[in-house]
Amino acid sequence: MAKDTLQNGGGLTIGLELDEGQTIGPLQLGENNESEIEHLKEFGNIIHVIECYKKIAEKYHLPAPIYDYFEISADDYDSLTYASNLLNGEDVSIGEHIKSFAITTNLSTYNEILKNKEKGNSNLLRFCNKNILPKLFEFDLKSLKLERIYFDMDVGAKIDGEIVKLKFKPNANSKSVSCLSITDD
Repeated sequence: MAKDTLQNGGGLTIGLELDEGQTIGPLQLGENNESEIEHLKEFGNIIHVIECYKKIAEKYHLPAPIYDYFEISADDYDSLTYASNLLNGEDVSIGEHIKSFAITTNLSTYNEILKNKEKGNSNLLRFCNKNILPKLFEFDLKSLKLERIYFDMDVGAKIDGEIVKLKFKPNANSKSVSCLSITDD
């Protein structure tokens, strides 16, 4: 809760007690103390990363990580946060709130998509990504898999010989489901 308050520009009063019993009196934090707020945000981010790895280990009955020094990029931090949120259940998006994306495939895969559409089957596209999280704390998460399934997306194609660039755009009937799991391979 304190992390959220600080990240949203709120103010807190904090007092610290060190192991030796020494105390540091209350610090008034607010808009006038930007440097202190930045330090506390960084501290909150460190705690968040540790919490995420701990939650993943507990959820999948993995050995507890051994925490040590780490550096994490903003993209990896966001991926870790997203994966941690998926521990609570699937992420479902519907309609035009889904992000558009493009992939490159071959002509036969594109023809299969067209045949399914002609048969009245909703187009279904499934992506599985492994190695989605950075390796921190000597904690091996290679078996962690992010699966994302898209239903009823509009498909545009740009054909260049045997290569087809597909652009998927959402419509009012589109749906995206994301989940996290452990694989055996």
